[in-house]
Amino acid sequence: MNGLRSQLNRLNKKKLDVTKKSHFGSQTIALGPVVQRPYDSRAFELGQSEFEKENNELKARLKALEDSFELLKQKRISDLQALHKVHEKEMSKLVTELQVEVALSKSLYAVLKNDSREANLFELWQKFR
Repeated sequence: MNGLRSQLNRLNKKKLDVTKKSHFGSQTIALGPVVQRPYDSRAFELGQSEFEKENNELKARLKALEDSFELLKQKRISDLQALHKVHEKEMSKLVTELQVEVALSKSLYAVLKNDSREANLFELWQKFR
């Protein structure tokens, strides 16, 4: 039993204890072996310094990817804003053309309805052109 406990202590370099407090005192409970996480085994394979070096390289790559993503996002936003401005200009042109067509249609309707020779469509067309 004692050999098993020493083997357990070697596996878990740090012994985890939890102190449970109650009204009657405190009690220490040994939690047993910590389940080894998959990324911990990589640290043991490489050695701590190699693992830290690889970890730092991965962090640098992640930072570079985040920076490039941020640049792409900013470029996309500026592209969308430029596209929106072009769209607004085109829409304003279309609205103006539509207003001219509506005015010409109303004038033509008035001429046909009243049969008045006073309305000069050419002048109206020049005015809105």
